[in-house]
Amino acid sequence: MKNFTLAVLTATFVATGAFAQTSADKNILPVKTKALLEKFEKNMHAVKTMPATIKTMRAKRANEAAIWKPQHDIQYSYDEGWDKDAENNYTYNAQGLVLTQVLDAGGDFTKLENTYNSKGQITHQIMSISEDGKTYETYSERVQEYDEQTGYTTKYESKVSDGEGGTTTGRGSNYTTIERNGDGNITKLTKYTMSGGEYAESERMEIEYANGGNAPTTITCYGYDEDDATYGITETYTDMTWTKSDGQLTSTDPLDLISETNQLKSCTIPGDDITLKFNVDAKDNGAFTIRVTYDGYPASVIYAEEKLEFTDNNGSYRYGMYIYNYNQVVSANYIEEKFDDHGNSILQEEWETSEENMYVENSNTGAVLVEGIKHEYKYDGPHGEMTEDIESDYDSDEDAYLPYMKVTYDSFVDATVTAIKGINDNANEPATFYNLQGMKVNGNAKGLYIMKQGSKTVKIMK
Repeated sequence: MKNFTLAVLTATFVATGAFAQTSADKNILPVKTKALLEKFEKNMHAVKTMPATIKTMRAKRANEAAIWKPQHDIQYSYDEGWDKDAENNYTYNAQGLVLTQVLDAGGDFTKLENTYNSKGQITHQIMSISEDGKTYETYSERVQEYDEQTGYTTKYESKVSDGEGGTTTGRGSNYTTIERNGDGNITKLTKYTMSGGEYAESERMEIEYANGGNAPTTITCYGYDEDDATYGITETYTDMTWTKSDGQLTSTDPLDLISETNQLKSCTIPGDDITLKFNVDAKDNGAFTIRVTYDGYPASVIYAEEKLEFTDNNGSYRYGMYIYNYNQVVSANYIEEKFDDHGNSILQEEWETSEENMYVENSNTGAVLVEGIKHEYKYDGPHGEMTEDIESDYDSDEDAYLPYMKVTYDSFVDATVTAIKGINDNANEPATFYNLQGMKVNGNAKGLYIMKQGSKTVKIMK
């Protein structure tokens, strides 16, 4: 259960074959629909940390001038009782973002050091390990860069120690180039991913506009076909109409197609055997329904809906995809997440229609719970801070939530004050310089360096 991640469904469809439909089997989900559903499952996104679009909709406590943060926590795991696993110590910047985290797991120490840009995005992170908590050796680092206009991550590069004094580029490292036209609209994003020791093109999205406007008319996506291991067109969106668009689209995920600045109304996705048509009903609060119909099959026979619904004023939501056959739900796959009035998740569950029920005539048994995480918090800090978080994970065999982890927090400080004090204190500390690969250098030559001075870590250009 520790590696559990929930998922949100995307609106990326690919035609997978004709739907056989006769009067004899009108209440049976066509077999080809299974391939369509599997395509959805392949395109699921991790939702442990929801996209910013949804984050901004969560209820939060009234803003305070002070930002109170714990300097220390203790982590426990459950095994017929709570057993201590590790503890952490933290420092913060003036925005309350973690500058350093030191993890002590029973005498094995790990330290994270973060550098941020002005928007609060991590630009550099160093992970170091130690056996005594005093002398640390760099184990890995990652560098991230972002598109200034959209905030899109254009570079993610990780370096891991090879155990022989050098480093190797980690799996998942990638970078993306963004091209814009004379109007400033994005026309192409090309992603390159580390593969076999070299960067190779792995994805591409090309966007066309009409009459100098900033609303896309056609989007063509390129990538690998896993079935025949070839690189080519994976999806094409045509006949696109918009309620609004800013010309800065960076993906075809629903939360990008339907956001504060981009709102799709309709489009067509041609396929070899089936053409899909999207029609979007978007609400002012960010909720939406994407109605998907299949060319050649009336909506009264078979259609699909992808929905984002908000269920309370705290930003709790249900997000999923439903397939209908003669107006009967024959497949439902969705996630639900509930937040308290502090904006913290208290319940996160994944529901789906079981395969045995999906293809049974007259089946309408609905979705069943397959995975879930539940949190119970205490807000007993002197300023209402969280002091305890107990996590329970869903066990399908027991059909119950069982305790898994507990974290207690203490030693709260006002990050805005301690960060300012830290800056003043750092001025008297000696400076140490590192190159972008995390190797210690003298810093005498001109170039870009990482400077560590006391508790402060920044990038500087000499």
